[in-house]
Amino acid sequence: MLKKKSIIAVFIIIIALIGSYFFLINMDTAKDNENDVNDKISDDIVIFSTDKAKVAKISILNKHGDYTFYKAGDSWKVLNLEAAQLILSKVENLAYDVADIKATSLVLDEEGADLSIYGLSVPSSKIIVTLTDDSEHEFDLGDLTPTGTEYYFKDKNKNAIYTITKSKGDTFLQSLNDFRDKSVLDIDTSTITEVIITKKDGATVHVQQDPAGPKDELGVLSYWKILSPYERNASNEEVINRLLNNIASIMAKSYVDDPSNLEKYGLKDPLYTVKVKISGEYDTFYVGEKTEGGRYVKQEGKDDVFVVDESIISFVDLTGYELIERYVALIDINRLQSATITANGKTHTISITGNKDEAKYYLDGNEA
Repeated sequence: MLKKKSIIAVFIIIIALIGSYFFLINMDTAKDNENDVNDKISDDIVIFSTDKAKVAKISILNKHGDYTFYKAGDSWKVLNLEAAQLILSKVENLAYDVADIKATSLVLDEEGADLSIYGLSVPSSKIIVTLTDDSEHEFDLGDLTPTGTEYYFKDKNKNAIYTITKSKGDTFLQSLNDFRDKSVLDIDTSTITEVIITKKDGATVHVQQDPAGPKDELGVLSYWKILSPYERNASNEEVINRLLNNIASIMAKSYVDDPSNLEKYGLKDPLYTVKVKISGEYDTFYVGEKTEGGRYVKQEGKDDVFVVDESIISFVDLTGYELIERYVALIDINRLQSATITANGKTHTISITGNKDEAKYYLDGNEA
């Protein structure tokens, strides 16, 4: 009886081992199949692909508004805003992005899917790519995935829903301002030789560089002169740090796309007019009302109205007094021969003869 039970136990163990073997074989096969599928997805799922040179127009519609770039020769322009200065490298990168759209995964491919689950019923961005043959390809960008590392994405005319990389999706969420060249005066402070700031009430601060440099007179080290509201020597340090550096740092924080009514920005009759002489030529710009974080500014001869950060444009409120040279007497010690000091009814004279190692010092005529 005991022998029979032992045989049955051995038989059960053999069956269990055989079952485990086939289970492990099947599991490895499943994993291999899964890896093959994932590799195929990451390598082969192309949502859209074309030669970047065939991209003629790119339209974006998102929460920031809508804008269209179109190819103009070797450059790019903004439709209905052709004067806008663009960072062409960023527009070129966008063209590369729309010419080669690959998925990180296929979520589903079935008709009648609930697009709202993926943020695709009301897309966060619509992208329309027009090619040189006038064909149009429209895509929708949805929500971030739960992991926050990808976006849901869809070809407007197909059922399939994919995921794309977050970096690619973020590109389609940019505003027009993100592509605009925000530099205003691309200059070096050493090229500025004159600045005139005139307020609406006529008050003026006028500083000018003295081409001859510091004069051979007591206490004059400045290359700059204040000409208005009074004539004084200016402090090099104050003029450079508080005025010139800020002028050279002027950048557009944001743009007003259609400034048809300059009055609402305080620019029809500007609050400030700033004239800057750069390399012998004057550049004029106007400063208007305050807005969130800055002021409205417009360059003479250009249509754009833009916002400049308050920390930079605040130089328009500088007074002449703030730029005055503070030193009353700053003398080159190497040129000093004698000095007479009178205090409390007593007078003392110190003097020096000779140079360097042969110099002799005297106090009231007596060698010290």
